[in-house]
Amino acid sequence: PGGKRLNGVYLRVKTASDIWGRGLVREYLTLFPDGRYYAGGYPEEGMHGFDWSYWCGRKDRSCGTYEVESRSGDRLDRVRTRSTSGETKEYQVAREQGQSAISAFDRLDRLDGLRLGSRYQADCHNGYTGSIEFTRDGRFTEREFLGCVGWLHIRGHHIDSPEEYAARKRVLEQRPAGSGTYSIQANTLELRYSDGRNIRLGMHATADPARNADPAEICPREQCLKRVP
Repeated sequence: PGGKRLNGVYLRVKTASDIWGRGLVREYLTLFPDGRYYAGGYPEEGMHGFDWSYWCGRKDRSCGTYEVESRSGDRLDRVRTRSTSGETKEYQVAREQGQSAISAFDRLDRLDGLRLGSRYQADCHNGYTGSIEFTRDGRFTEREFLGCVGWLHIRGHHIDSPEEYAARKRVLEQRPAGSGTYSIQANTLELRYSDGRNIRLGMHATADPARNADPAEICPREQCLKRVP
């Protein structure tokens, strides 16, 4: 139904052609139940506790209000947005649009209340071998996980804040491992470290084909880590 207020992170894939050939482009649209949206990419700190003043102050064309004009369950076929700067845009399915094929938006699983009991690991493109292990009673232990998922560049990117960037870099160098408690809700992994740090990361997950096990992959900030024995 048109005008429906939704609550979740939606993803669509565009197949585009350029001088290098055809490729896939992932596009995210995060919709909040109060009628606001964020379209500045995957929400790096998740939906839970989303900081509108920070993220929308940086990208005013990526925030505003939305109306859903056509949908089927968790699939959106047409959405109209109006940014805080007054720009309107319509997102819709296009099987062939010039040299591109555009899919509908599908909602990612919100992962509300998910408890994990596995270890996840990845050899990350930035040189870290990150790993994190979860227990079902809500605890975690990690090593080089924050470096792996690019925590250094959330808010603390040197272009925005040289002081914060330097402080985070020291943390990664001096405290490459850590532990504490965790919670997962609204596509947000919240890590509460025993040393007092509290870190939120946007996260989605790839379901295990068996459907009776922990996700085969977890993807904080789109850096996917695979479940390992």
